[in-house]
Amino acid sequence: MKNKLLYISLIIFSICGGSVLAQEQENVSSKEHHLVIKTNLAGAALGNINLASEVGLNPDNTKHPLTLHVPVSYNPFTYGGDTKLKNFAIQPELRLWQREAFSKFFVGLHAHYAYYNAGGISACKPR
Repeated sequence: MKNKLLYISLIIFSICGGSVLAQEQENVSSKEHHLVIKTNLAGAALGNINLASEVGLNPDNTKHPLTLHVPVSYNPFTYGGDTKLKNFAIQPELRLWQREAFSKFFVGLHAHYAYYNAGGISACKPR
């Protein structure tokens, strides 16, 4: 029970602890962004603890800026008995932006690693 309260507290802190920025903003220079922290609210509502960070790798290059985006997702919960839907996933992505970092379009190259452990889930209960 204490672990679940800890995880719920971490989710609430990650949602409320930072400012929310839209990906596209007017009159914002790429030099102003050095590190962005994000979360996936839909994933958090389903019990996945998740956090993503994006850091500018060359903020002085305004022609084609590069950023590194690294989302991490983790669900450690067991839902009673043998029912579980545990996972861990990380997906680093190198993003090449069109003209300005964190604005409009980018081309990305990413890798993906995930570990899933699901069991005891019954779609149809026997009669």
